[in-house]
Amino acid sequence: MPQTHSTTTSTSLPPVPVAVLLPPPRRTRRATTDAGEPANWHGLDARTAGLIVTTYTRPRDVVIDLDAHPVMARAVRALHRHPATLTTHRHRPRPPASGRRIVVRRSGAGLIIASLPRAGADSGDLHAMTAAMHTWRSMLRPGGFLLAAIGSISHHTTVITAARVAGLLYHQHLLAVRVPLPEYEPRAMADTAATTRPRLVEGQHARVHTDLLAFAAMAGDVDA
Repeated sequence: MPQTHSTTTSTSLPPVPVAVLLPPPRRTRRATTDAGEPANWHGLDARTAGLIVTTYTRPRDVVIDLDAHPVMARAVRALHRHPATLTTHRHRPRPPASGRRIVVRRSGAGLIIASLPRAGADSGDLHAMTAAMHTWRSMLRPGGFLLAAIGSISHHTTVITAARVAGLLYHQHLLAVRVPLPEYEPRAMADTAATTRPRLVEGQHARVHTDLLAFAAMAGDVDA
């Protein structure tokens, strides 16, 4: 992923690289596909989803998407990886809808994708989040990744802490912008910023991005 700058955390650990993922131009954006399925994943098109898959996996890896999003599944298949999701019973991986059986190798999945918060993994609850992270960590191969899409910025610290307790390394922070950026923004220009009224929603800036936190299962780790 392109790296723009790094951020530090309250634990004074080494900073992680930060990258910004931009949506496709407005003229090429569609809300749904011809089949009525969503045409983007957290505002990102299939090409960007493919870039994520390429960056965090190897050919023939199993990719477990807990939400089984069609855009991500198509990107995984196109790149010769194996899309899978989890059954609710004992967290067993299964293929999404296609009927083709996918078995996670003993070494584990190459990538797990989770949108948070979710049932059984409240990103604001450290205990629940740590338990979920332990489960996901046990399903990753050494060197595999967990990609968490965070719905609330206030939950970042809880998610990062839970991942570290579970033995995952905080690897990268991606900002997935969900709307096209304007060509001209007067609030960002020195000569007009002071005289431009802020665009607030109920006193707050509108959130137009999703935070994606990438965690790595370090090679050589052995689960207890």
